[in-house]
Amino acid sequence: INNICLPAKVPVIAGEKGICSGCGVATLSISYYDLGKATGEMAVKILKDGEDISTMPIEYAPQYTKEYNADICAELGIEVPDDYVGVTGVELGDDVSIPTDSVYNYPVTVKPVNATNKVIYWSVEDESIATINTELTDEKHCVVNALKPGTTKLIAKSADGGYTAYFSITIADVVSKDDS
Repeated sequence: INNICLPAKVPVIAGEKGICSGCGVATLSISYYDLGKATGEMAVKILKDGEDISTMPIEYAPQYTKEYNADICAELGIEVPDDYVGVTGVELGDDVSIPTDSVYNYPVTVKPVNATNKVIYWSVEDESIATINTELTDEKHCVVNALKPGTTKLIAKSADGGYTAYFSITIADVVSKDDS
């Protein structure tokens, strides 16, 4: 797409975030996590509870994210809406150590504070050590469930611009006051 559309000055409205960040002008995207969770919940209703799929209501993504690729827009002479404030970075605090079987609430800062789209996609490098509590995580905090001793990375990636930050989280059976 880059080799054909950009030289020809043809704007691409991307079907998903990855293409938009690479060569698209804009996209409306949904969270694949939310989609998978909703699909799983529907499957439980059908397979476990015996609901009739033909009578179930149609469900929609709970939210969508509007994203612009400011660099491509500028290159093609396309004006991004005046009220849109793009993300310029993501910041996380220092590495932490927490005890096994605990829950840790870790803050994140999306820059600038008035960014239009503050959606963060969270992941953990090794989910056997820690997982993300998606029910309690929001755009300002990531809640981590500590499962077993070890060290892993918690990764935060902004939906707008794909800015990434990470920190190391160490899970230990016993954590001294200086480590927590």
